[in-house]
Amino acid sequence: MPHYRHSSRTRQNALRVGQLDLGEGVAYTPAAMGKEHLKHSLAAFLLDTAVTTGMTAMPFFIYRQLGGDSQTSGTIGGLQSACYAIVCLVSSPFLSRSQNGMVWGIAGCLWFMATFPMAPLGRNLYWFGALSIICMAGMSLVWPALQAWIGAEPDVNLRGRRMGVFNLSWNAGFALGPIIGGVLYDVHYACPFVAVFVLTGVATLLIKSLPHEKEHFRVADQSILDGREAYDRKSEAQLYAAWVANFVGFGMVAVMRSVFPKRVEDLAAAGAITMFGSGQPLEWNAPAIFSSCMSVLSVVTAALLLGMGYSRWWRHKFWLQFLVQAGAAIAFWGLGITQSLAAMLVCAAVVGLNCGVCFVASQQYSVSHPTRKHARAAIHEGVNGAGGFIGSIVFGYLGGSLGVTWPFLYTPIILTPLIVLQGLLLLYGRRRAGRAAE
Repeated sequence: MPHYRHSSRTRQNALRVGQLDLGEGVAYTPAAMGKEHLKHSLAAFLLDTAVTTGMTAMPFFIYRQLGGDSQTSGTIGGLQSACYAIVCLVSSPFLSRSQNGMVWGIAGCLWFMATFPMAPLGRNLYWFGALSIICMAGMSLVWPALQAWIGAEPDVNLRGRRMGVFNLSWNAGFALGPIIGGVLYDVHYACPFVAVFVLTGVATLLIKSLPHEKEHFRVADQSILDGREAYDRKSEAQLYAAWVANFVGFGMVAVMRSVFPKRVEDLAAAGAITMFGSGQPLEWNAPAIFSSCMSVLSVVTAALLLGMGYSRWWRHKFWLQFLVQAGAAIAFWGLGITQSLAAMLVCAAVVGLNCGVCFVASQQYSVSHPTRKHARAAIHEGVNGAGGFIGSIVFGYLGGSLGVTWPFLYTPIILTPLIVLQGLLLLYGRRRAGRAAE
């Protein structure tokens, strides 16, 4: 928390007019503070727009300019997730030691700008693959820093709302990037990579302009500290279980992106997909059916990312975490047997619901500890990458070897021990939090 050098009378006068004295003769009104958060959310939007613009262009560049195939593209995508996860987890022990965590965010942006947009210049598959993979080390430094900055907000409810807007911002970029990438690639294969460089550069400038968290966020008064004591203790108890649930949620979405397209393509080629399971087969092509399902998944996830930030009832409710995972397991089983588009859409919505609930719980519990928030945000992001790697590479391989329905039909069996593990971690977390409170 910031140390104020002004007298208590000065601070009281500042607070009396609804301002925050920052200890350097600067007073932030709520509007001014909102402006900084707007820049923060805009940076997140631009960064995810840049990343997904590049990732959309990447497979087409591999196919058309480098002579690669879908296996090559899938391998690079899986290794990107692995690189992201590894750097997040490896960097987490020392991130919290930094005096200014946002320095890591700026460094990550510069690293990403220096690698991924330059990947097409070599016109060599190995060069392109190497730069496309190691660029994710930059993003693994950026996202924990951005989340930890919001985590410095001492008011739990305000922090949740700020995090909700932040999540909606990067999710909007995630939705817009593929459109930009596809349109620009049709103009020239180099255009998406130029866009990535420009968008990341603007985001870097926005991040650099953000004030230090100790200069921006107000000091937690005693009433806030008293109100947070129970919240922080419960968050500490549920943290490890939430990380595992987040891993499950992102892993299932990765399976949807990597394996489900083949399932849809096989059914569409056989003319087996109907709207409600009977009647005339749909005349939609496989990409349209798949994109419809993923759109529903993304919309539901986005709604949860924002809605949970503005609500409180879900906090520290392990039964909700259990319920959405059980529902997602049933939904996966349904995707393995259904030939109805309506049923596919419902199942996709449930998978998106699970992803949103588990992500927000993991994220908010990770940033609740005032001194470990940056390190734990890195672990939270590393779990996302690990889930993406397992879901795309491991389950992609299982789907190719054992049949495309295998990852869906057997997911309930695979999830059972993971949910049991979460229950055990919850018990352990409660004992650990109880000992810390003594």
